[in-house]
Amino acid sequence: MISNVVVESGVDARARKASGLFIAVRFQVNGKEHCARFGYRGANLIQWEGNRKIEKGSGKLLYTGSLSLSPSKTIGIGGNVCPWATEACIRSCVEHNGNGKIPNVQLARIARKAAFSGAQKVFCDLLEQELTVADQIACDAGKPIGVRLNCFSDIPWEKHIGLGKFHDLCFYDYSKGWSRLRTGFHLGDSDADLGLGKLCFPNYRICFSSIGVGEDWARVERYLRRGGTVAVVFFDRNNPGVTKCAYNQQLPREYRGFRVIDGDKTDDRFHDEQGVIVGLRLKSPSWREWDFATQSGFPIDWRSVQIAN
Repeated sequence: MISNVVVESGVDARARKASGLFIAVRFQVNGKEHCARFGYRGANLIQWEGNRKIEKGSGKLLYTGSLSLSPSKTIGIGGNVCPWATEACIRSCVEHNGNGKIPNVQLARIARKAAFSGAQKVFCDLLEQELTVADQIACDAGKPIGVRLNCFSDIPWEKHIGLGKFHDLCFYDYSKGWSRLRTGFHLGDSDADLGLGKLCFPNYRICFSSIGVGEDWARVERYLRRGGTVAVVFFDRNNPGVTKCAYNQQLPREYRGFRVIDGDKTDDRFHDEQGVIVGLRLKSPSWREWDFATQSGFPIDWRSVQIAN
């Protein structure tokens, strides 16, 4: 249980040449106090190493940085950073896997979320400072740097940060927020109702996420046919597994006429081909969550569907 959250921000009086911007966070977890500081004399908001999934790049990026916030609603901290999340994806969130089981990693993600919720303006200013440094490094190296700002969240960063000015950074995200699309070409009325369009920044690619079977497919199919990419979570009833064993699951080569690429081989969604499904394996933290997810319709049992069709 998180309680007694205190967030302080501003300009450190000890700063000289640097801007001195900082955010200090203090909170209690089950009665034990935890402190964190970001910016001046503190940690970076963006992690430039240490996330094993992010490190699985395509080779087209110099390296990739990620911003990891505690996902969805965190009890004791205001705001929901996954406003379009469903119950099934919350309970199957990969945030609970890998390093996410380490207490200090969880505390760091909680601290970053508290910083964003409690000092959003300063948070975004610090984020822009870090992105500016990365952009210059990429420019000097002659190779773009990847940035995933929503590692476990779904925040419309285009509303908070001027992403278009970072010419040597390749931003990419997964999102269930179809409303984040803007009209970038002529659309018919039916397409406009589905919220289809293009983001206004050429250096920001969003791989939209299907919520599973049902009515959502009509929108997914339209977007795929227009060259977009959509992530679909599959599970393989012939090779079920949780945590690390989840990677034993096979993915279909195609689904409903669209080619499926293995989204677990690389995290670089910026350089995906157009009009393909990004297949992801269901990675539940336990068999209980596996059963809940598979019964919810969020992940697709592709073998049964293929046979039924």
